[in-house]
Amino acid sequence: MSLVAAIGDIHGRFERVEAWLRELEQAHGQKLELAIAVGDLETFVAAEDPLRKRQKRTGAAEFGPYASGAKAMPCPLVFLGGNNEDFAPLHEMQQGGELAKGVRYLGRAGATTLASASVAFLSGIFAPTSFERPLEPPRTLELARRAGHFRRWEVEAVAQARDVELLLLHDWPRGLVRRGIIGPEPTPPAFWGNLQASQLVDALRPSWVLCGHQHRAWAGTLGRGPKPTRVACLDEAERPAGAVLWMQLESGEIVRVGWGLSTQPAWERGQPWTAEHAPPPGA
Repeated sequence: MSLVAAIGDIHGRFERVEAWLRELEQAHGQKLELAIAVGDLETFVAAEDPLRKRQKRTGAAEFGPYASGAKAMPCPLVFLGGNNEDFAPLHEMQQGGELAKGVRYLGRAGATTLASASVAFLSGIFAPTSFERPLEPPRTLELARRAGHFRRWEVEAVAQARDVELLLLHDWPRGLVRRGIIGPEPTPPAFWGNLQASQLVDALRPSWVLCGHQHRAWAGTLGRGPKPTRVACLDEAERPAGAVLWMQLESGEIVRVGWGLSTQPAWERGQPWTAEHAPPPGA
């Protein structure tokens, strides 16, 4: 049985994430096969990068030592793009590539296999002003901002995937929060998420969806019938309780998941997955 960790928006906090992954391995007494980040890593090497300054980041650029090889994660780290990234190098590897030893960008949109599981992924968020526009090199801050928006043809490409166990998104799918739902208060707004992501869930019917962006941990199920889709929304990397979700897989199927650095499962195969399974805000 393989152990995989999912991480919410890192926003440059690589040293913290490294410590969490090592602690998770120690708690489980097992090496992580993989860590998956759902966007907004901010893999800036230089603290003075103009795009990083626009995002009002201060202090050292923590990715620098990982890029140089001075530091390393305890397991391979793969990620999809968010809407706050160092877009210049990512534009040169739209089909994916390695940014540092053990740190790999999946690409803007597509399908792959991770930990023997069939995975589809869509980087970025929805913006109506960018959805039909061509993707241009991020030569200006405005073009870099647009690089964090997915395009129509990328959504259509992901929709061609088949037999998907896990769908990776940056933003939430719309419809996850509904009236009368019971879960940790305060309840997220019903308008969070985008319809394009929801349509992908309907088309692919994955077993699981992981996403971030809204900086709130949440849980819920989309779809009806014999194969519902369980959605885990990850908080930003402030505290591990809502920003880390560990998963155990057997033959490419997710059979057990848990929040944070605890070994206590929040869900096991055959059980429901509802908002009541989400950790409370600030946990």
